[in-house]
Amino acid sequence: MTWSQWILPTEGDPLALFLFIAVAEGLSGLVRQATKANLLKGVKVGYNEVDICVLQFADDTLFMCQDSYANIFTLKAMLRCYELASSLKVNFHKSKLAGINVERQDIEVYAKSEEKKF
Repeated sequence: MTWSQWILPTEGDPLALFLFIAVAEGLSGLVRQATKANLLKGVKVGYNEVDICVLQFADDTLFMCQDSYANIFTLKAMLRCYELASSLKVNFHKSKLAGINVERQDIEVYAKSEEKKF
């Protein structure tokens, strides 16, 4: 039995939500560190140009980044580290990649890079 099988509660357990939030905070921490190290560049929104990279609600996560291959690579590396550290699996088949003011061919290149393994 692995530690994650031992520590993770079953469905309906009152601790399940707390543990999920604690683990999800780890992903937010990875995003903060990548942003501080200029490895990930978010988008600026609003009058005050607040920099945003990630929004989380329940078990959904939305990444918002500037148009660059470096950001795609950083996101994929962070998600892989998150998988290894948390023993949770990111389902890339359910994931969507979209762009606003991004050329269609760039989106296709980014999407193909997501399918490749490191």
